[in-house]
Amino acid sequence: MADTLTPDTPLTEHRFPCDTCGSDLRYAPDSGKLVCDHCGNTETIEGAGFRFQPIAELDLRKGLQADLAADQMEETRVTTCPNCAAQVEFEGGKHATECPFCATPVVVDTGTHRHIKPRAVLPFALTEDVARDAMKDWLGRLWFAPNGLQEYARKGRRMQGIYVPYW
Repeated sequence: MADTLTPDTPLTEHRFPCDTCGSDLRYAPDSGKLVCDHCGNTETIEGAGFRFQPIAELDLRKGLQADLAADQMEETRVTTCPNCAAQVEFEGGKHATECPFCATPVVVDTGTHRHIKPRAVLPFALTEDVARDAMKDWLGRLWFAPNGLQEYARKGRRMQGIYVPYW
């Protein structure tokens, strides 16, 4: 099959043009459909054209001990965010990025970490508004939440989704 992707196939960004106006469609997690912000057209997502080989469960213990085969592992360049202490990954030869958790600019020479290659990505299930409401509800129940956290949430900054690897 020409459409079959292997774990070694480099992934590229795919854009989906609107059938009505040609603008880019975006994924709407609340409906599970592709939506055009320009004309309002919605399109149902049908079976994926590109497929990976079947996903096999990997032994996490072996992966943590670096006992897995080289094609099942990858090295990423990471550093610790100076503001929130999150692990920030760098793409390719970049030495500057923004922390995906707190939006702090991070510029540094980095070290590498070896870990299991993600085999799949689960789509977001919440819209930004639903996630923001859930965060406000959660913060409202915390008695000893730091003032800075509540102030950060009140500023209305855009929430950014984070993909979690799945093996």
